Amino acid sequence: MLKSLRKLKPEDPKKFVSPKNFGGRLHRRRWRKSIFVVRLRRLRLVKADMRSQESRRRMEKAEKSYRHLRDETTDELRLRVEKFRRGFAMLGLQTV
Repeated sequence: MLKSLRKLKPEDPKKFVSPKNFGGRLHRRRWRKSIFVVRLRRLRLVKADMRSQESRRRMEKAEKSYRHLRDETTDELRLRVEKFRRGFAMLGLQTV
């Protein structure tokens, strides 16, 4: 910035920053910053939504595996009880 000011000639007043131009640049800078903040918030919301979806998927997967294991265990227990009842019935028939 200083190098460009040194190169300026007194006849070229356009390149000097006027107070009006400074206000315009300040306004643009604030506008860009507000846009940046809005985009950052959107990005954070999207990431939070993705995390919640992933968490929901993991929970559903865990519930599914729990139900499968529970059903498998219940079926196995039913088979054992049925086998025991049949054996007990056979034993009852043999003693009669």
